[in-house]
Amino acid sequence: MTSNSSASSPDPHAREPIRRSNDWRDLRTLVLDGATSAPVGTADATYFDGLRTRVEQALDE
Repeated sequence: MTSNSSASSPDPHAREPIRRSNDWRDLRTLVLDGATSAPVGTADATYFDGLRTRVEQALDE
């Protein structure tokens, strides 16, 4: 009996659309989770100034 590896794993051309579909599904789930979650703060100038500072500090490390 011979082993047919193509039966157990799709070829690379088939894997890419499957991976993209899974990525879109995962992104959609994250967006919907975020949309249904309670707000935790205000995204105002102070928030973005602090975020910018944290990113700059992380890049300097």
